[in-house]
Amino acid sequence: MKCSMWSRVYMGRASAITTSGFLLLLLLVPVIGAVSAGDVNFSVDSLAISPSSPGEGDDIEVTATLTNDISSSITNVDVSLHPDSFGNTAFHTETVGISGDGFVQVTGTWSDVPFGTHSVVLVVTHNGSTNSVSKQFEVSGKIDLIASNIILTPSVDLHQGDIVNLSIDVTNQGNLDAPSSHLLIQLDGGTLTELEISPLLVGISTTIQTSFNAPAAGNHQISAIANSAADGISESDTSNNAATPAQFTVISSPDYLHHQQPNPEITVTSDIDTLSGPWTLSGNILRMGGSGDSTITIGIYLIDGAAETSVISFDLTFTDSATLQGWEQELNMAQMPSLESGVHTLRVRIDPSRQVPQSIQFNDELDTQITIHPEPNVVVSPYAAASTDSILSGELVDFDVTVTNTGSIPVIGDLSATFDGNSLSPMLGLGIPGGEERTFRFSAVASSTEVGSLQFSASWLANPISYDSNINDNTAFGSVSLHSNLRLRFLQESESWTPAHTPLVVGNTYTYTVDIVSDEGTGNEVFTCLDHGEGEVLSTISLNFTASNGNNTVLCSFKAVNAGSFELYIVPAGSSVATWTAAWSISATSNVDQESESSNFTAATFLFVFAGLLLIIILGAAIQLSRVNSEEGERETYDYCPSCDGEIEGDEEVCPYCEFDLVEGLSQFHDCPSCNSNIPDVMEYCAYCGTVQDVSSFY
Repeated sequence: MKCSMWSRVYMGRASAITTSGFLLLLLLVPVIGAVSAGDVNFSVDSLAISPSSPGEGDDIEVTATLTNDISSSITNVDVSLHPDSFGNTAFHTETVGISGDGFVQVTGTWSDVPFGTHSVVLVVTHNGSTNSVSKQFEVSGKIDLIASNIILTPSVDLHQGDIVNLSIDVTNQGNLDAPSSHLLIQLDGGTLTELEISPLLVGISTTIQTSFNAPAAGNHQISAIANSAADGISESDTSNNAATPAQFTVISSPDYLHHQQPNPEITVTSDIDTLSGPWTLSGNILRMGGSGDSTITIGIYLIDGAAETSVISFDLTFTDSATLQGWEQELNMAQMPSLESGVHTLRVRIDPSRQVPQSIQFNDELDTQITIHPEPNVVVSPYAAASTDSILSGELVDFDVTVTNTGSIPVIGDLSATFDGNSLSPMLGLGIPGGEERTFRFSAVASSTEVGSLQFSASWLANPISYDSNINDNTAFGSVSLHSNLRLRFLQESESWTPAHTPLVVGNTYTYTVDIVSDEGTGNEVFTCLDHGEGEVLSTISLNFTASNGNNTVLCSFKAVNAGSFELYIVPAGSSVATWTAAWSISATSNVDQESESSNFTAATFLFVFAGLLLIIILGAAIQLSRVNSEEGERETYDYCPSCDGEIEGDEEVCPYCEFDLVEGLSQFHDCPSCNSNIPDVMEYCAYCGTVQDVSSFY
């Protein structure tokens, strides 16, 4: 089949040459070692080799030129080309025909020529005659790199993530020294790594060693290919670059993880009233996959930023029937010294030294927290709120005391209280949760008969097994006013003062008395005598009213110091009666100048009588001047209230409009600023000099 193919090819290539042309060619090119077979002529020189300098492993093309010496065409010329020896199988055979005096060329390919000295043998048979010629040529050597002997260590009992050591031999089995090259290592057809190979002399091998992590469970293959990169190395054979692949199996690894997924938790417990442990940590570890018995270490670490400190470690053992293991560990401050108050992170890590094969390791850690509490402070609100502002003797009053636990753990303590100097029933064993406040109520009965402020206080005392970091903020205070149902009334008609003259005179000491009667109730009342103008307390007196309609007398003493007006206030401490007021004018001199020892009616007496008559005349004129004009009506000086200017009949004791005390008000006197005469406060004009008076300034 191959022969007839080449026959068709080279028959097409053959061209008939005229006898004259061929003879001319023979004359120009001398024939060396020409031989013939039948009518066919050929020689060594009729063999052409391409390429002329082949290299190892090349395919060479051999062309033989055959000539016909007769003028008639010949057929059935058998041609064969043999490598090195006629005895070797021809790499090309062909039967051709040659035209008269013509020639034909037969071409065959010698594939993968080996290194060394070789010859090609041309054998021609025609008309029963066979002859041959051979031509020698040199084949230069080439590089031939091969990978072989892939070895995995270990090769069995592999788990995902295990380190697998790998060695591969690379050999230059060619006939030319090899420069640096590359070795491609593949895992399951994908690139694992590509390593550089040092130059290799002819016949030299090198062993390449590396490692990788075992992939997921299953069957896998490692392959290696020499001369893998584009290093420009020409080889005599590229079909042998790949080593025989190595097969290995990765068995399924167990996975140890915190249970229960997807949100595992570590439970931390401690006594509710403890400041700094101990703490009990507990959790569950699950083994997924794997078989048989296995033991794994669990480590607990204290985390502080990027630093971590080992606290404790322990082992858990798993079996096929017990793949879920619970654990519990107690930690205390001795294992974590120097920790300050606050929240601290603990990390629980499965297999911290990574000694046990696992299919997954990212789920080996789980954090939790412990708290070291600062000592709580119990703060009592300083104000104890009373249920009412004032009470009667015998009535009940409530005081609310608010207590706050500023800490984060519960506290226990007692709350004691006093009211009006008397101890109340204490509240014992009170508990307040961390960070919360509680309000406690004390009830007390007012038993005092003294009207005034009744004081309340309450104090917190921590239980011996509890905490309170500051005892200076543990007391609350409150108060309530004690009043009585006593209703009193001043008796205006009973008031008097001694000496009983008006106006008062500077330098004299006066005693003022007024009676007061109980209209309702019994009890005590305290009265203060007050110089209203100066704001000076003159005296204080406490009166006891034991029965309704009982009478008492208030006595106030004062000294007339300055000329002008003087107001005396009698102020009750409670609300049993309104403040009582009395007012006078104080004169700088006495209006009585009698010579009691004079028994003679002298000229001085006459002058005095005359002056008195003159005074009466002047007073009458002053009164006339002080009357209102005709448009305002014919009213007397006292027809209008001196305080509010309301119209009055003239016989009232109290103004019906402003409740001004007319009896007292109309009896007030002052010194005229012009003539220094003592005149009633209600007069608009001085009776002695006619100067206008500022009446409104006296009321």
